[in-house]
Amino acid sequence: MRRALRRAQIGVLQMHEAEDGQAALTILSEHPVDLVLCDWQMPGMSGLEFLRQKAKLPELADIPVVMISAEGHPGRIQEAMDCGARRFLRKPLTRDDLLGAVLALKDAA
Repeated sequence: MRRALRRAQIGVLQMHEAEDGQAALTILSEHPVDLVLCDWQMPGMSGLEFLRQKAKLPELADIPVVMISAEGHPGRIQEAMDCGARRFLRKPLTRDDLLGAVLALKDAA
């Protein structure tokens, strides 16, 4: 994903990587970002719990999130959207899937 975003030349200047949701919250509190790509399945704090915790923090609540998961059940997708995800990508995803989601959110900003 990192390589695809850099090669797309869509203005990605910095990227930060976190091994779980708690680490992501720490990074977000220290580094301003325009977008979060979040996997549903992470050790420690899941992507869904990350969305719930992020929503409680006013300084982070408006950062758009693209949830990525092998889970494709409509109820689970809706759950992620209800918790604040702006887009949902199902694995395996293509470069075009990723770029389409990122560009759609960039254009909406």
